[in-house]
Amino acid sequence: MKIFNRNQIMLALSYMAYYGFTLDETDRRNAETIQQFFNEALDNWTPLNGQWQLVWGPAVFSLPGTKYDDALMYVVQNTLDQSQYVIGIRGTNPISIPNWIIWDFQAKELKAWPYGDPHPLKMPMLSESSAFGLIILQGLRPEEGIPGYKQTILEFFKQELTSNNNLSICTTGHSLGGALAPVLALWLKDIQDTQLGKKVQISCVAFAGPTPGNIAFAEYFNQRMGPNFTRIANSLDVVPYAWETRSLRETFTLYFPPLLPTPSLAVLLKHLLNKSKHKDYLQIGTDPLILSGEIKLLALPYLVQAIYQHVQAYAQLMDMQDDIPIKELLPFSDKLKEVLGHLIYL
Repeated sequence: MKIFNRNQIMLALSYMAYYGFTLDETDRRNAETIQQFFNEALDNWTPLNGQWQLVWGPAVFSLPGTKYDDALMYVVQNTLDQSQYVIGIRGTNPISIPNWIIWDFQAKELKAWPYGDPHPLKMPMLSESSAFGLIILQGLRPEEGIPGYKQTILEFFKQELTSNNNLSICTTGHSLGGALAPVLALWLKDIQDTQLGKKVQISCVAFAGPTPGNIAFAEYFNQRMGPNFTRIANSLDVVPYAWETRSLRETFTLYFPPLLPTPSLAVLLKHLLNKSKHKDYLQIGTDPLILSGEIKLLALPYLVQAIYQHVQAYAQLMDMQDDIPIKELLPFSDKLKEVLGHLIYL
């Protein structure tokens, strides 16, 4: 029987969050359908092995007037050790244009980190996208009939603490979720003493995320989270190169040879590069796990290669290609083709 380590289990829980991103019903109907997907995955995916149960969520959020979910978060509890919880956060919804624009590309402006007690001469700052994303996650409440109905994530854990004050909470996510999971973990850490109690253990395992903030934020985050944070990135994944100006420059030649970005994509990369200038962005984490990516020769052109390296490659690089049903999770349908201009089934 194959044994899965903590990082592999967190990758599975991160990918699970993508279920249902093409649903376009009400938030309640979407949540009910996704809950069914989650329960089936928790029972049947070999990395999860029936050892996790859904206890809060899924809670979903859509911007007013939009068709698809723009945010999703859920909580599972380990059935063998009921003090162990994982908060899973969905990454970018690839067919929600507002999700791309508001959550992913708003890095030109920075917002002050309002929690904890950072050094008075150093101001931790978040990208506007990360700050907005955290506010949404803090306010999510599951719909009627969904575990944790009407409770925010903080209210849920306060309730759980009434029966056990030695909880272990790990946040995890991929892509946008890989940026927001550390931010949510830091928020929980900063309010821990007054809201959760000192015995609660808070950690994070994040995949494929861009940096959420500036140098001062990275320093403050590293000081607060230390070894309780694991950042995992594919060396050929474009997304973790954002938003550091120096590393963003490397994305132009990341796949050369044989690939260079098309002229229109090069314009977009230059636009993103300009957004990052003079903002002092810095990746978080002191000891990241960088996976050695390999060029997928059949994944052409540059954009298709970038999507492959950002999505499918993590399962392969972590020896889980047969354990996570990527194509089932991410049905690259005509809806996605309309947004990205490619029909991708690798």
